[in-house]
Amino acid sequence: MNKAEMISPENALPGGRTPVLTMPFFHRVTGDRLDRPFPGAETIYLAMGCFWGAEKLFWNTNGVLQTAVG
Repeated sequence: MNKAEMISPENALPGGRTPVLTMPFFHRVTGDRLDRPFPGAETIYLAMGCFWGAEKLFWNTNGVLQTAVG
């Protein structure tokens, strides 16, 4: 398989659409609720080494409404 191609649903691991956390769930540092809506906003998922250190970079970035790691 070419790594640049999306995995098909048949080849994906099971449970990908099942929430890991029971909502409501709150950010441990900021206290923000993680399941709140942001009408008109877009979502980006990033894969980085040190989750919490990388997340902190975005806390004071203009336009970033919420961050979470896991």
